[in-house]
Amino acid sequence: FPVTILRYLDQFNFRLVKEGLAEQKLLLQNASYLLQPLEFLLIQKKKWLRPEWLVRMGLSFYDLMRGHFLPRSQKTSFEHNRCLAHIHQKKSYNLWSFFDAQTESNRLVISDAQLAQDMGTKIATYASIKTINSTAQGWIIQYEQDGEQFNICSKILYNLTGPWVNQFFSEYHLNFHIPISLVQGSHIVLDHILDSDGKAIAFENDDGRLIFFIPKGQNTIIGTTDYTVESPVEHARPSPIEIDYLIEVAEKVLGPQAAHRSVIHAYAGIRCLPFDPKPGATTSRESEIVCFECPIHQWPIFTLIGGKMTSARKTAENLVSKAQKIYPQMGRPWTQTKRAAGAQERLSLKDILNWLEKNYSFLELDLRERLGKSYGMRCATLLKTIIVTGK
Repeated sequence: FPVTILRYLDQFNFRLVKEGLAEQKLLLQNASYLLQPLEFLLIQKKKWLRPEWLVRMGLSFYDLMRGHFLPRSQKTSFEHNRCLAHIHQKKSYNLWSFFDAQTESNRLVISDAQLAQDMGTKIATYASIKTINSTAQGWIIQYEQDGEQFNICSKILYNLTGPWVNQFFSEYHLNFHIPISLVQGSHIVLDHILDSDGKAIAFENDDGRLIFFIPKGQNTIIGTTDYTVESPVEHARPSPIEIDYLIEVAEKVLGPQAAHRSVIHAYAGIRCLPFDPKPGATTSRESEIVCFECPIHQWPIFTLIGGKMTSARKTAENLVSKAQKIYPQMGRPWTQTKRAAGAQERLSLKDILNWLEKNYSFLELDLRERLGKSYGMRCATLLKTIIVTGK
């Protein structure tokens, strides 16, 4: 969040800052067991792209708008952070401390899916769409699941296929197309423990890009890059240029020995972002909702371009609100106050782990932590079912 704020301050885009911080606050309230505070050390080069006063203003703005959910930002020193011993010319850098919230994005998505299912949503996993046709009654979608064929009818469709939005249109003979930008972000994983007392690192490289070092168990995750690609692939892979770039940055922060000899994995993802035709335009991280209508029956299909996990709740709310004209009986938005599946008021992850220790002390500590972090208080139902049935 703070790093994003610095970028938005460069663009004087205060609206995005305010919206992002509001969503962070809601996540900390409604999905407390899924989010944990994470301290970052921001290594910022003096007299470089962003002067000290701008960074200080950005972090102060972050603290002011965020409230008191996390500790405040402050300037700190290299002497108090032994993990940065390999940084050369320390006098050329400012060092800042700020706090953000860390989550396992897959668990957050699964929690949302569980909540939707509890409220009556039908979720068809491992299903393949065979045909999509527009009729007088609405869109008819034929799909296959577990060898069986099913038909459903809807007056509205959403295309949320990310980098494959245009392939979706093409495959199902929908005569639509959206100009998009595809940007690949890559990471490397080091077999190296970041000796930072659990803190993450954000390093401002010479090219102005911020590279993150995130502790993950016995490993360190380093990323990410911005590498433009022409078309999406089923299995994105980091290019040798990206890997070399990240290793070069890792050398500056961790030293040559730690960076070169311990790369155990590399992975990449592709972001689908709004296209800006202006020469030299900066790719926007804002989301964009594009609507097309079937030329015969005028049934709409809404397509999402861009967006961030941070603002997923608000983006989803905006998408669903598009159906209001077709389904006027829809109620008002309610997700702002709805707690995630497994979350309870004033119950933190620490409280859940204490409850597990008290009631299921015979389980190993690692297992109790995994259950608490993955399911929140839903683990009570899971454990009760296992103990009663013996399965």
